[in-house]
Amino acid sequence: MHITLIRPPFIIPKGLQRGSAAIPPIGIAYLAAVLKANDYDYDVIDSVGEKIAGSEPLSFIDAEVSGLTNSEIVSNIPHHTNVIGISSMFANDWIYIKELLHQCKEHFPSVKIILGGEYPTADYEYILKNYHEVDFCVLGEGEETLLELLKAFEEQKSWIDITGIAFRKNKEVIKTGPRKRVSNLESIPWPDWSKIPLEEYMRTSGSYYAVEERSMPMLGSRGCPYSCTFCSSPNMWTTRWVARDIENLIAEIKHNIKTYNVKHIRFFDLTAIINKKWTEQFCNRLIEEDLPITWSLPVGTRTEAVNYELLSLLKRSGCLSMDLSAESGSPETLKRIKKRLSVDHILGIIRSAAKLGFKIRVNVIYGLPGQTKSEAWQNFVFILQAAIFGANDIACMQFAPYPGSELFDELKNEAKLNLKTNEEYELFLHKNINNSLKHFKSWSDDISDWQLGLLFFFSTICFYLLGFLCRPLRIIHLLLRTLSNRPHTMFEFFICNHLRPIRKYFSSDISFR
Repeated sequence: MHITLIRPPFIIPKGLQRGSAAIPPIGIAYLAAVLKANDYDYDVIDSVGEKIAGSEPLSFIDAEVSGLTNSEIVSNIPHHTNVIGISSMFANDWIYIKELLHQCKEHFPSVKIILGGEYPTADYEYILKNYHEVDFCVLGEGEETLLELLKAFEEQKSWIDITGIAFRKNKEVIKTGPRKRVSNLESIPWPDWSKIPLEEYMRTSGSYYAVEERSMPMLGSRGCPYSCTFCSSPNMWTTRWVARDIENLIAEIKHNIKTYNVKHIRFFDLTAIINKKWTEQFCNRLIEEDLPITWSLPVGTRTEAVNYELLSLLKRSGCLSMDLSAESGSPETLKRIKKRLSVDHILGIIRSAAKLGFKIRVNVIYGLPGQTKSEAWQNFVFILQAAIFGANDIACMQFAPYPGSELFDELKNEAKLNLKTNEEYELFLHKNINNSLKHFKSWSDDISDWQLGLLFFFSTICFYLLGFLCRPLRIIHLLLRTLSNRPHTMFEFFICNHLRPIRKYFSSDISFR
């Protein structure tokens, strides 16, 4: 049996640069490792990595394909494949993935198509009812489920008893029982990168803070123990957090250094710092090994377990930067979205991290349901305080109702989505999750769409202006990094993207003869 794993391209609104586009697909690499360990014949089509700098405009929406097009993907699928597995992490890409499904089924009518990832886990019923090209949706963690499905195909047995899947039976959507989370992460082999174009990623700096040479994604844990109402993680991973064995993690880091000449590790854990003791042990082991490596936490980091002593240890172990998932400067908003954080504690962490030399990005959300103008003002004040205390970067985001999140279900039940057709729903997913600046949408009854846009721009501009005013040396750093095309912040990344046409013009070989 031959399996083809596919990472679809990103669908990006025209003029919007996605900072995380150039990240190797660690989820698919884990699936590939499981297939390899069980002696399956497989291939990987990483449409982003295979065409990392390429993009093409779409005719039916105001967006671009970042990566291989659907026709290019299908032409690369081996003719002898028996199963096609497609990863669908972001709902905004569905508007294009559905066409990929159609083309796959058209060219390979007898092949089983399995869809996995965060979006099908949340929206499997809609997908299976409306897209018969999909044979199965894998819900949640996929490694064990994929193996059981393949075994059922090979032995021509029923899959009704396989947990963690959804499928059609006599036009009815059947969802089996929930699959238990993998408790022993060491039972899953390390990611297999052999069929993924790692070198393309390593030579291309495509994401914020990815300026360190030869960086690679890794996971030190899986899951998140929290239940924030705007997040779909509880639906995908449950609320169980599982950490890896530290010695196994150190061994993988050594392997990546030796095999791929990796210089920097980016840990994409959903919530990295949960167990303070585990974090301290990991940092101490890195210090003891004295590995030629730096590392960062580019995904929203919780601060409950963080203090100055832990920050100092993180810094000594080689940690350079982290994102802080504050989400709001309003205690009322934090309570309503079930974000059990202290604003004063977050500000203290920002101040301490800046003193220690970390690059800090802070995430703040505007336009949440129930958010008042007073709470939005508290957000703005918090953003100014973060700039004064030394944060390098701000990510002001408009709230987007993710399928699978508590707030999405609430808005749907209250008939506030008001989407009557499949076309309207899928266009909403595309515009909504993309957080496009052209489509500001406030879900607060107290804040209008245009006020949301004003808050977004005014907060961002004031943050950077105040940061430069408090720390004038940052202006020199900004000039040097943008001129050398090595951005450290979202603002620098934005400038570098707009300088690309100028660089391209001056670097071209122009002949005046």
